[in-house]
Amino acid sequence: MRIKGVAAAAALSMAGVAMAATGPGSLGNIDNSTVLIGNTMGKGLFTDVYSFDVSNTGVGIGAVLDFALDTKPRVPGPEFDIDFQSISFVDLSTSTVLGTDTNGSDGWSLVSLLPHHGGSFAFVVKGKAVGNLGGTYLGSLSTIVPHPHPPVPEPGTYALMLAGLGVVGYLARRRRA
Repeated sequence: MRIKGVAAAAALSMAGVAMAATGPGSLGNIDNSTVLIGNTMGKGLFTDVYSFDVSNTGVGIGAVLDFALDTKPRVPGPEFDIDFQSISFVDLSTSTVLGTDTNGSDGWSLVSLLPHHGGSFAFVVKGKAVGNLGGTYLGSLSTIVPHPHPPVPEPGTYALMLAGLGVVGYLARRRRA
């Protein structure tokens, strides 16, 4: 799907080039922000979990890219390479998988609703490091969390405001007289 490629490009561009990649673990609250993620590992299977919190219902956008690094052209195969198996968003309060991408033919990116008026979630990256020395990847994790509507003022607030306007009007009229 073309939208996944656009989502990946948007998420990676929002990450900025000055940020350092954060390895797997807890990212804390990431309301309306982007975190650059990544890891380097030895050969074999891996599962990296990036847990995070949001304060309200929102949208999570995650994308990862691997880099086949071949610094020794005379040695067969790259030193670092990854075959991704899946990326997923998981609701940690219910252990429910909210969305998964298992087909990287159109890029490894995923957009998912983060429900329940906020809470704890995880972005999970699974794959196999197949390079001679292992594998490395970079990616980004973004959230879009709308702020809740401001509260409606109590009737007493309106009454106090009208009383204040009445006093100001009375004083202005008294000054003119």
